[in-house]
Amino acid sequence: MGCIVTQGSHFAYKITGLQLNAFPPININPNVKKIIFIILLSNCFGSGFAGALASDLKTTPAEVVDLHRIFRMPVGNQGLEFDDEFKKLDHKIVKMTGFMVKSDEPEPGSFLLAVRPIQLNEHADGEANDLPPSTVSVLLDPAQSDNLVPYQQGLQTFQGILLLGRFESSEKSISWIRLQLPMIKP
Repeated sequence: MGCIVTQGSHFAYKITGLQLNAFPPININPNVKKIIFIILLSNCFGSGFAGALASDLKTTPAEVVDLHRIFRMPVGNQGLEFDDEFKKLDHKIVKMTGFMVKSDEPEPGSFLLAVRPIQLNEHADGEANDLPPSTVSVLLDPAQSDNLVPYQQGLQTFQGILLLGRFESSEKSISWIRLQLPMIKP
């Protein structure tokens, strides 16, 4: 039995038997590869495999990401570009601190994390918003994708796998920075 899961337009992960292959081939830390494998198995076969993700995140050291320093400065002719050190953290376990974006219409299975407190009024503003480019889409474990995350005021810290690159959600919103969380226990 095989399953192919795509991530944006840059990579596809293929699971056949008990192997994970990335197309095009990329060099991934073995611990992170194991975590990606568990997430993909959860997507393909249900949440039975997702419990191991939380234990791996507890035992694998996380890189701390400063959301204020993820872009190359000064901004050049190409516009905003990720800093080289930040790009190296793609598909690695990271820890991020920021403010949850308060939303009038929260989406199940995800929320936004920003460098400053922000409140979105989707009903009045529609697609126009004041989100900074460093805003992170934080994704719950696939087994919890129907859950709504209650808004928490103040700085919040989250640890998960950093995923970089263009990603279009089912709601047609586009994100460039995502943080995949492990299963959150109630």
